[in-house]
Amino acid sequence: PSPFAPIFLVPATRWLSEEHPNITVHIHNHGSLSARLRRGQLDVALSDDAIEDEGIVTTRIMDLEHDVFVSSKKVTLENAIFVAPTLDERGQTPDAWPADRKRTIGLRVDLMQVAIDVVRSGAPYAAVLPVIVGKANGLTPLGLADEMSPSVLYMVRRTPLALPSRADLFADAVLATLPKV
Repeated sequence: PSPFAPIFLVPATRWLSEEHPNITVHIHNHGSLSARLRRGQLDVALSDDAIEDEGIVTTRIMDLEHDVFVSSKKVTLENAIFVAPTLDERGQTPDAWPADRKRTIGLRVDLMQVAIDVVRSGAPYAAVLPVIVGKANGLTPLGLADEMSPSVLYMVRRTPLALPSRADLFADAVLATLPKV
């Protein structure tokens, strides 16, 4: 997911370019991960969904705590307009907001990076984000992490055909540069 790119991928690509300057990294926003991995169109991906598929290796990277983030203390839970992901195939909003709690959603987005940009604009918007993402973007948490469901960030990749591969080097770079939570 795009909000994780600056936190996990940029440090990994910087590390990789220093250690292996002849490797070119391509960063893409994913579509169908498992199909692209199986076809060899993608080597390594970060995902907040575990992929259970033969030929795909899923590694748990870290647990993600969530909170509601705003641009300033002027925005409160009572006056916030939420920016939320588009509805999933079950008609539910796929974020960590408690299902039994009401909120006003004023904007739905396909990319959570857009949600972050909207919240950072200073308008009375709020978004449920992983704490590591909200803080990295300079947003203010409202202190609701205890009420939010945690999630997990995974690294998914096709089973390597040869060792060590360039994908192994990139996976190692991501692991070597993980931020301290």
